Amino acid sequence: MRLANLVGFGGYRSLCLYGAIHWAASESLDHAYSSILTFDVAAEAFREIPMPHDCLDGIDLEEGMPCVFINNYKNKVCLIVHFPNFGTGGGQRIHVWVMNEYGVLSSWAKQFKLVLREKIQRSFGFTRYRDILLVKDDGKVVVCKPEKMEFKSTALEGIAERFDVVNLTKSLVWFD
Repeated sequence: MRLANLVGFGGYRSLCLYGAIHWAASESLDHAYSSILTFDVAAEAFREIPMPHDCLDGIDLEEGMPCVFINNYKNKVCLIVHFPNFGTGGGQRIHVWVMNEYGVLSSWAKQFKLVLREKIQRSFGFTRYRDILLVKDDGKVVVCKPEKMEFKSTALEGIAERFDVVNLTKSLVWFD
């Protein structure tokens, strides 16, 4: 795939990590995401990083296109793949993939998989404790501990479309 063909971008979601801005990208608006487009700020150059080959395995486009969000997990590039529906039960799945070695296709690993009983609008980030933040269909934000599949309500609600998580790394470096 050529960079010029990457027309579908992961909405407004982007990640700034390793001196580059990253977006989930696809060949066209009716295709599933297939790669990560990066812009190296220092080199002023675009680059394409492939997504893991099997991150979209088992999708049935009749049941809905999976949403792919790029994010930061333990200071590594990660993909949150949200499958809206599957099977006759109408449940949802969220898979989190982490690139353990930056830019190396073979270093992608599935960190965890969630099977959800409640309808989720989207997932949008992680807490510093590696819990995943989810927005339910009623607009309420919940925190999920993936290793225990525990959900905790938060006081946030009704702001899902205007709310996002930004990772902050403290630094004493001065920028001109």
